Amino acid sequence: MHIAKIVGSQSHIEYLARVIDKLDVEDPPHPNDYGLGQFVSINLSNLIVIGVIYNTELISSDFAMMGLRLSSEENNKLFSPDYLQEQGIMIKILILGYLENNAAIHKAPIQVLPLQSQVRLLEEEKFCSFHQNSKGKLLIGYYTQVIRMGGLMGSNLLNIIINKLENFVSEDEQKKLALLKQNLNWQQTLGIFNSRG
Repeated sequence: MHIAKIVGSQSHIEYLARVIDKLDVEDPPHPNDYGLGQFVSINLSNLIVIGVIYNTELISSDFAMMGLRLSSEENNKLFSPDYLQEQGIMIKILILGYLENNAAIHKAPIQVLPLQSQVRLLEEEKFCSFHQNSKGKLLIGYYTQVIRMGGLMGSNLLNIIINKLENFVSEDEQKKLALLKQNLNWQQTLGIFNSRG
C-alpha cells in the first residue's frame, strides 16, 4: 500500500516523506498506516530499501497566520485549492537496511533515495525476511542504530519493533526478545532517574 512520497532528507539514513491525502488519491491511508514503528519499503531498481517511521510532523499554513481571516475554508477550496496542499502530515523514516535478492542486509544502502519515491507499507512476508539471516535465525542488526539515532524515542521504537517480532519468531527467540525488552525497560528507567538528578 502506497502511503507517502519522499520529499527530503536530513542525512543518508533519515528521510522525510509527505503522507498522501485526498488531493492525491481517492482512498488515502488511515492514520494507523503511518503510525510510529510502522515498517515501510522504497523500491529501487535492484533492491528494496527498508525503513521505520520514527517521528511525525504536522504542517499547516494556518500556523503562520495569526491575524484576521478574510475567507473561510470552503472559500479556500473554491478559490485557492492549492491552500489545502500546504497542510499535511510529514513522516520521518529511519533507514534500517535493505533486501537484495531476498537476502536481508542491515546497513545503509549506498544509493540515495530519489525525491518523489513511493513509500509503501512493508508486507508481512518481507518484514519476516528482513529479520532473518541466511539460516532463518532472528536478525536485528540495526538495534544500536535505532538507539543512537532514535534519541528519546529509540527505546520506545525498539519496544514496538520487538512486540511485532514476537508474533513471527520461535519460542526460543521469543525468550531472547523478552530479555532484550527487559534491558530496554531498565535503560529507560535509568534514563528517567538520570534526567531528574
